[in-house]
Amino acid sequence: MGIAKRAVGPGRSVRIAFLGSVGIALAGGGGADAFGSSATATTSSDNFPRLGLLSTAGPQKYASSFQTYAAKVHLVIIGGNFEGWERGAGYSKEKVIASIKSQSFVNTRVFQYIGLNELYNSTYASYNWGPTWYNQVNARNWWLHPTTTVGTPVTDPQSSQKWLVDMGPNVPVDPATGLGPYEWAAKFVDDLFRLGRYSGTSAAPSHHGYFLDNF
Repeated sequence: MGIAKRAVGPGRSVRIAFLGSVGIALAGGGGADAFGSSATATTSSDNFPRLGLLSTAGPQKYASSFQTYAAKVHLVIIGGNFEGWERGAGYSKEKVIASIKSQSFVNTRVFQYIGLNELYNSTYASYNWGPTWYNQVNARNWWLHPTTTVGTPVTDPQSSQKWLVDMGPNVPVDPATGLGPYEWAAKFVDDLFRLGRYSGTSAAPSHHGYFLDNF
């Protein structure tokens, strides 16, 4: 485990403990351990130190042991951000989130990680987390192109297997809804993860919101 300090103002810093792929930020001047007496789930307030848990690596099943652990922190960002997650896990996101909240004494909020700016290209389309989103981008030609709207879309600088999505204002809207890429994607994501309007996915009314990466 590594510890880093970042200054955030006169006499203050944020301590970040890196545990594998997980970063936990502790704000405030207290000297207690991250899970010591002053940071464990003992009150219903949001007093410092406030803990954030980003958990988007590994199997992303978020089973009972994770739920108990996550209930100790104030903000939890979970992955499992793909259509069909519930069928693969055998239980719903609502079960995960409601269990975390029921065990929490620190008013834990659970946010869903999501990324919309890149998708696997046509060769690797089956790898995409959201086939519905990919099909919509492809049908509306919401790909980012070097010039005009024809030819091969721009390759994601982070992956040669992905293309970038054009989130700008000058792309055509969806004729059925009148929505552009960001608006359409926002509705899709909410319908999928919170309202459960897609086959094989249940509603998650305990869900708190979204962590949008690569904005």
